[in-house]
Amino acid sequence: MGLEVSRQMLNYWGLKSNEYYFKPMFELLKQKLLTSPILHADETYYTVLESETVKTYYWVFLSGKHDPYKITLYHHDPSRSGKVALNFLGDYPGYLHCDM
Repeated sequence: MGLEVSRQMLNYWGLKSNEYYFKPMFELLKQKLLTSPILHADETYYTVLESETVKTYYWVFLSGKHDPYKITLYHHDPSRSGKVALNFLGDYPGYLHCDM
């Protein structure tokens, strides 16, 4: 349509959309996920271009096979430490299934 939109404006719109719409939904899904008696978790690395850290990690947390809510959440963190899972799960009282 001929409307020029700067790269900075597109980035701003993406960040604001995340802040206003996706973050509250993520938090709601996380609350529901943490009510499941069994969770699964894993992490995988990926390479970040033009970054001080070569590797960074995506963590995935998902509900159990027989859970009525099929929830899968992704969490980004620069670390692979188990502390990432502990911080994400907080005082989760159930079982966590993961490799290693």
